[in-house]
Amino acid sequence: EETELASVMAAAYAFIYPSLFEGFGVPVAEAMKCRVPVLTSKDSAMEEISEGAALYFDPKNIDDMADKLMRIYKDEDGRKALIENGIVAAQKYTWQQTADAVWESIRKAAG
Repeated sequence: EETELASVMAAAYAFIYPSLFEGFGVPVAEAMKCRVPVLTSKDSAMEEISEGAALYFDPKNIDDMADKLMRIYKDEDGRKALIENGIVAAQKYTWQQTADAVWESIRKAAG
């Protein structure tokens, strides 16, 4: 159930999403809606989805990922800012808009 998933997600300290290829970052938007700070891949669609409301790392570099996680662990004010900025960024994504974007991606891929 959606509300059960949201409560589980909201209990997370952070959401780490190392993506090498992603058409649309539904998990990133959902984490932001659940008030969870997001750490995700730089130079990917995730930057567009999160609109600067996440910390970005090289998904092929475990040290970079660990550094970003340690940063939010040590900086509670920075973590809170990611949460607040994420809430604002995620407001533009509704289930209908997400479904429309995914469907459009499928149509483009199918030609």
